[in-house]
Amino acid sequence: MSSLLWEDPREEPGSNLRRRRPGRVHVRCAKPLNPPLQRRPKKVGGTRTWLRIDCTGGSELVDVGKQSIMRMTGLSARDLRILDPMLSYPSSITAREGAIVVNLESVKGVVTACNFWLLNPKDPGVLPFVAELQRRAKDHHESNNPEVVRDEANDGAEEVGKDKLKNSPFEFVALETCLETVCNCLDYEAASMEKEAYPVLDKLTSKISRRKLDRVRHIKGRLVALTARVQKVRDLIERLLEDSDDMAEMYLMKKLMLLQQDGSSCVSSLTDDENDNQDEQGQEGERRDYENGETLGMKGSISTSALSYRHQPEVGELEMILEPYLVQAEGALNKLSTLKEYVDDTEDYVNIMMDDKQNKLLKMGIMISTATLMMTFVIIVAGIFGMNIHIPLFLPPNPTINNWLYTAVGCIASSTVMYIATIAWYKHKRLV
Repeated sequence: MSSLLWEDPREEPGSNLRRRRPGRVHVRCAKPLNPPLQRRPKKVGGTRTWLRIDCTGGSELVDVGKQSIMRMTGLSARDLRILDPMLSYPSSITAREGAIVVNLESVKGVVTACNFWLLNPKDPGVLPFVAELQRRAKDHHESNNPEVVRDEANDGAEEVGKDKLKNSPFEFVALETCLETVCNCLDYEAASMEKEAYPVLDKLTSKISRRKLDRVRHIKGRLVALTARVQKVRDLIERLLEDSDDMAEMYLMKKLMLLQQDGSSCVSSLTDDENDNQDEQGQEGERRDYENGETLGMKGSISTSALSYRHQPEVGELEMILEPYLVQAEGALNKLSTLKEYVDDTEDYVNIMMDDKQNKLLKMGIMISTATLMMTFVIIVAGIFGMNIHIPLFLPPNPTINNWLYTAVGCIASSTVMYIATIAWYKHKRLV
């Protein structure tokens, strides 16, 4: 009887195996292999944390992807790329068919007719903006809904603010909050820089030191960066005010209402056509032509009104919102321009002082060089007297101390006279 053997393939050939008896089946179970690793579900790529603030002032943190935001706001991937914090896009306010893309300093979000989608809501720089937008959205909702119970303890200032927001759509409330937050932040930074820069510049004019110069250099670098930021915001607002079509695209609520009116009018026209066809079947040809012409006329009038609204928009409300912030940005820019001029004047004054000190050093160098030249004559005379030569001055009866004194005093006096004459000639020629 043949034997059936099953061996573990992982056994080494030289291992001590037990003798197997013929006629039996020996089965050795291999060690169980490691179970397959369980794959963890991958996170959906491109998801980010957004803060959704609705028109009632409520907020909610939502983790959604780019495709979801594009579907909810109607934006394209190129528009959302403006809000990418990894890319350095300049400040911009872009109006699209159903949303407004806001990229102002740290405020990056999307404004729709009923919601505001804020990117990076955990940034400490946007916390004041979130609180202010929630407060204004709540006031806007209460002012437009009289059935909402109001607190009777509100003072007159709050009531005036609510009356101001009564006729403004939500997108304008959100846009105004963005502009106000950014402009106030830039204005505050400009005022802080003024308080810091002027004392440092005044101290630098009194006494120049390396530490003060380094501090002024840092202030000038910050000043240039802040001026560029304010200039971008100012140019952005000015460009919006000059383009009426862009401002007309920001009326999201009006465009939504116009679209709803277009849809309801089309439905009503189709219903009237069906009723007329059922009531007057005998005069189908003539009546149908008439009704089709009337329907086409209604559609044409609606499209004509929409086109006239787009080509001749009424943007007075948005202009009134943008103009104060343009003035505020220009005021901050004027402050920074004045400070920059003061810094330039201080630099000119420091350069003049340094040039004056350099001129004094050069003058001193010329005088010392001239004095050295005149003393050279005395050294030459001393060198001549020190030589081993025979001159009548040293022969008897002349070798006395008086002769030496007369010679030394004469050399010094002649060098001094020559030095004074040379300096007088320098001054006459205006060299020193």
